[in-house]
Amino acid sequence: MLDYIKNNYTCLLASIAGSLIAILADTMQKNVASAVFKIKDTLVLLGIPATNWLACIVLIAVGTLLCGIFNILEKKRAFYSGLGVISFIMTVVPYEKPKDLKQGALESSKGIDIRSLFFTSAYAQTNKIEVASVQVDVKLVLPEGKMIQDNCIVTLKDVESNVLGQSIITDPSLTFYQKPGTYLLQIEASGYELISYQFTIEQTDAKIIKQLTFKLQQSAVPVYIQKIFKY
Repeated sequence: MLDYIKNNYTCLLASIAGSLIAILADTMQKNVASAVFKIKDTLVLLGIPATNWLACIVLIAVGTLLCGIFNILEKKRAFYSGLGVISFIMTVVPYEKPKDLKQGALESSKGIDIRSLFFTSAYAQTNKIEVASVQVDVKLVLPEGKMIQDNCIVTLKDVESNVLGQSIITDPSLTFYQKPGTYLLQIEASGYELISYQFTIEQTDAKIIKQLTFKLQQSAVPVYIQKIFKY
């Protein structure tokens, strides 16, 4: 492998260029379906404190490693090798469209209650505790005279980074209902800094309205670039 790197570094550079173009295209055109974000979430689930930029490095490393494994000696083929890594990942990883936050209390589709495998349905029904949902009002405060330029994306995740729901809004406000727990709210608006805020809904909040107010700060950095380095 070291001999390959020494004698074919131009092919490796071509592969890195292909990976970078694929990463930019992936993050620009997709949201939670992005391969970069999927890899980051997977690493986090494995207990690795990963970020999106670390996921980008993983994709670039895989592309360059493939050049050495298949002994690619042409820059054009090396470029396509780096370019095709993300396409392959998105082919084998299914995408499920997030539910709308306005549909009501949302839960992760992952996991199963093991007790349901051993107890009767009657037992499960008598021991099931319905938890009241809490109204959550999200308000965005924009700079004076400014408006949301394009659609604003509001995403709700659980503590394991599973996407629970997502809404696209054109007004600086959103109301949804959610059960008690700890959540991560991410707000993406073109022309502004990204917001990532963790909050907790307590059982005692059931009879009140939980209000979350965020002041948007203007930013010249494109949203897809911010997402790579902030999350």
